[in-house]
Amino acid sequence: MKKLAKIFKILIIIIVVVCVALWIVANVLFKLPAKDYYNASEKTFSIPDLNSGFIPQGLEYVSSDGNFLITGYMGDDSPSPVYVIDQDGNVVSKVSIPDENGDFLTNHNGGISIYGDYVYVAGGKDCEINVYSYKDILNGTPELLGTIDMRVSEDEYLGPAFVTASSGKLIIGEFYREENYPTCISHQFKTSNGDEHHAIAMVYELGDYPESFGCNLESAEVWSIPDLAQGMTFKDGKIYVSESYGTATSTIEVFDYEKALSSETIDIMGKTGLKLYELDSAAKDNDYIFAPMAEEITFVGDKLYTMCESASNKYFFGKLTGHFKCYSTDLTKMSN
Repeated sequence: MKKLAKIFKILIIIIVVVCVALWIVANVLFKLPAKDYYNASEKTFSIPDLNSGFIPQGLEYVSSDGNFLITGYMGDDSPSPVYVIDQDGNVVSKVSIPDENGDFLTNHNGGISIYGDYVYVAGGKDCEINVYSYKDILNGTPELLGTIDMRVSEDEYLGPAFVTASSGKLIIGEFYREENYPTCISHQFKTSNGDEHHAIAMVYELGDYPESFGCNLESAEVWSIPDLAQGMTFKDGKIYVSESYGTATSTIEVFDYEKALSSETIDIMGKTGLKLYELDSAAKDNDYIFAPMAEEITFVGDKLYTMCESASNKYFFGKLTGHFKCYSTDLTKMSN
């Protein structure tokens, strides 16, 4: 018995040493390169169900009641949840969202945003934005109100990775990475400043358009956007883009909306003569280094809220660096 107790004690010591070593390595590799971000940020609410297979993607602030909307997908392909979280981290509502047949979606739900009672979710079947009622989500009884179709033809489509309703605009954007997330050839071109872009966002006017869920699909402009865009928000004439992939640090790039307007118009996504905005180096005002795996972003007052997927069971290392929480950042405290 004494021998077994001694072996058990040695095993406990080894486990503790390994855990401490992993914590040190994770913090050196993943926190140190983004130290300005951590110094300028505060932890807010806990991201739900990270230890139960949830992989977070979308984040939105509901200004009417102070709640947050969160979406993502499950590592075991069970129904993809949508959460309503209050600012203390309490789950107000958790629902699975259905398709047109009433079957719960199990796919990689991406961004989420809200305008009035309309909740827009990116990443539905094919190339669609799914639309639900916020009241129904709160009540636990969501039904699909309809979809915004982003497929024009077999050769012209946009696979929504993120969506944001901001400053009277609905912004639907795609993610590009050459190896595994290609985009249409027509979305890939050099900007006026010579930058290589491979993705776009379609931007529509928001208003009283009940037939198309608050979105005027005939009033569009197109934004040429950086690769690896995971999320976007719009504040005080500035466009903030979250860019990340893998374990490298994330980047938040800031572009001036007026500077981004091109003198050219463009024919794209089945429309002609669209205003073109180029989110390139000529329009860039600033950039910030953030923690790895930043997903969608949203402003609450002057703080930028960012949610990372690194603490999910799929990636794990974020559990060692504190990213089981959503962070709020005062960008004025960051060097750039």
